[in-house]
Amino acid sequence: MLSETARPTLTDLFRRPAPRELTVGDGMRRFDGNLIRVAPGGVLVRSKNEVIIASILHEIVPDRWSYEQPLTIDGVTKYPDFTIETASGDEII
Repeated sequence: MLSETARPTLTDLFRRPAPRELTVGDGMRRFDGNLIRVAPGGVLVRSKNEVIIASILHEIVPDRWSYEQPLTIDGVTKYPDFTIETASGDEII
């Protein structure tokens, strides 16, 4: 069980949170159903700003970016908002 501080933020001051478990990358992540946005390609993101970034990436590097792809370093897994793969196969986080 996660502590209160480790739980994902589910904030919308005008509606009660509606937690939803959705598949992102290789695993399940928790989103507030009131705050889910759909970016180009049907990618679910957490904010309007991420929709804007995803739209730009979809236009300039289609099929070479991912949202919240797991990144594990020294046994610790993080989920960066966007990961972009360069033409040479390197990843930019």
